[in-house]
Amino acid sequence: MICQLRRRTATAATATLLAGGLAVGLAPAEAPAADRDPAGIGSLAGPGGARSAAVTPAGAGLAPGPELRPAARLRPGGASRSARTPVLASALAPGRTAAQAAARASARRAKALARRQLAARGWSRQFGCLERLWTRESHWNARAGHPARSYGIPQANPGRKMRSAGRRWRTDPGTQIRWGLGYIDRRYGSPCGAWRHWQRRHWY
Repeated sequence: MICQLRRRTATAATATLLAGGLAVGLAPAEAPAADRDPAGIGSLAGPGGARSAAVTPAGAGLAPGPELRPAARLRPGGASRSARTPVLASALAPGRTAAQAAARASARRAKALARRQLAARGWSRQFGCLERLWTRESHWNARAGHPARSYGIPQANPGRKMRSAGRRWRTDPGTQIRWGLGYIDRRYGSPCGAWRHWQRRHWY
């Protein structure tokens, strides 16, 4: 009876050792440390191997790399729309404003000359007709048009007709106005007569 118990005990011990050896022999090779925990997350594991629930959000404490910043939309010139447009506007606006101011000042001087010449002809009350007529023709610009065609404040066609009023007919408002008033007098009798014709035909 005692011998049988000893044999059973020895058999159970041998089986246990064999099972343990088999389990050890079949265990997979341990993975390298870099493969097991590339980000060092194992250090966050709690007791018993369970990962802690209070995990730091991804990317916290790290400066975003260039790939994380949204790229600006570039225009052909290399500048973004928001950066390029104000620069162009600020560069062009002063020149355009200065040119417009110079044109207005030149027109005021020409109209002052016209008032004096109208008064000399007894047409002081007809300035309104003349002002509307030549505003539509040239905006009182002494260089409007082309000398070989319609040119100057009165839009003489061709412009060289105004040579009879003076040598500076290409640039001098006074010379052009003098010629224009003579033409109006011969053709229509007065600035208001010329303006009425223009309203019907859109030329004079």
